[in-house]
Amino acid sequence: MGQALVDRHGQSWIGALRESVVSEGRPLHKRFRKEKLDLLLSLMADVEKNPLLGVGGNSGIDSEWLPLYRAFREVGV
Repeated sequence: MGQALVDRHGQSWIGALRESVVSEGRPLHKRFRKEKLDLLLSLMADVEKNPLLGVGGNSGIDSEWLPLYRAFREVGV
């Protein structure tokens, strides 16, 4: 039964579909992340004077959170 899901190159059709969706969705992902970041920074006063505690985060898929980390004077992990 598992053989029906795998093509002759060893890639499942589910994996190919996922790759296609991720590839096509990347521009939207980047735009929405930028909008969230812009909103967050606009709502916070004096971010450059305050520290940021990053809990379980990273720079993001395409480093989209780096501007957030740069906005604060100190970033803790």
